[in-house]
Amino acid sequence: MSDFVVHTPEQLAAHDAATSKRYLEALREVQAENARLRAHIKEAADSSHNKHVQIKSGKKWITISAWHLAALGETK
Repeated sequence: MSDFVVHTPEQLAAHDAATSKRYLEALREVQAENARLRAHIKEAADSSHNKHVQIKSGKKWITISAWHLAALGETK
């Protein structure tokens, strides 16, 4: 046996609005953290740009700045 709850259109709209609000808040938090991390990586890349230290990435050697920028999906 199952229990069914019947909601009015107003109740459904309120539920949808509350759910949308929670999802949007979570999205803004993720976007803010993403922006913070991207800024940190960009700063690290910029500060290491003039350093000629290289690291091995896969089969090739790249500069640290290129490695940082690659983490952002950018190349210089």
